[in-house]
Amino acid sequence: MGHAIWLLPDTHFNHKGMLHLCGRPHDYEKRIDHAVKTAVQDSDTLVHLGDICLGGDQEVHDRYIKQWPGKKILIRGNHDKQSVTWYFRIGWDCVCDYFGLEYFGKKVLLSHRPMDLGEAEVNIHGHFHNSGHRRGEQDGVPRTGDHVLLALEWMNYHPIQLRTVIEKGAPRGKVTNLEVE
Repeated sequence: MGHAIWLLPDTHFNHKGMLHLCGRPHDYEKRIDHAVKTAVQDSDTLVHLGDICLGGDQEVHDRYIKQWPGKKILIRGNHDKQSVTWYFRIGWDCVCDYFGLEYFGKKVLLSHRPMDLGEAEVNIHGHFHNSGHRRGEQDGVPRTGDHVLLALEWMNYHPIQLRTVIEKGAPRGKVTNLEVE
C-alpha cells in the first residue's frame, strides 16, 4: 500500500448557509465524511485547506475529524479560529497557514486563499468555492494561470489526491484570473 496525499478544501461543517450560497445538498456533511473514510487510508496524509466548520468546533472534531484515517494537516482558513495548541490537542498532526513542498516534480504551495507563488510553480487553494459569492475579495490577489482553485462542490464532496491535481489540474480545470477556464 502506497502513501497518498489527499486535499480537502472548505468543508464548512455546521454552516447551513452553504446550502444556498453554494448549492450544497442537505446531506453534504455525511457525504464528505463518507468520502474521506472511503478514500483515505491509514498510511495516507489528508491536507485540509481550511474552513473546517462554522461553530461547534469540538462537536465537529469529535464527530468527524477524529474518526478520519491518516495523518492530518490543517492549513487554517478564515473560519478556523481556535489556537494552534487547540488544534494539536484535538488531533491534528500539523497546523499552519500555508506550506510548500516538491511533489511529482512540481514546487507546490498549498494555502487556503490564493497567494503569490514565490518560488513555487503552482498554488493550490480553496476559499472561493463554486458560486462566486466571494468575488469581491479578489482585489489584490494573484491572477495567474498557476493558481488552482479546489471547490468541494466541483469535487462531488470527495477529497482529491495532490498527484491528480498536479497531473491533471482541478476537477473543473485551472483557474486563470480567478475565473474557471
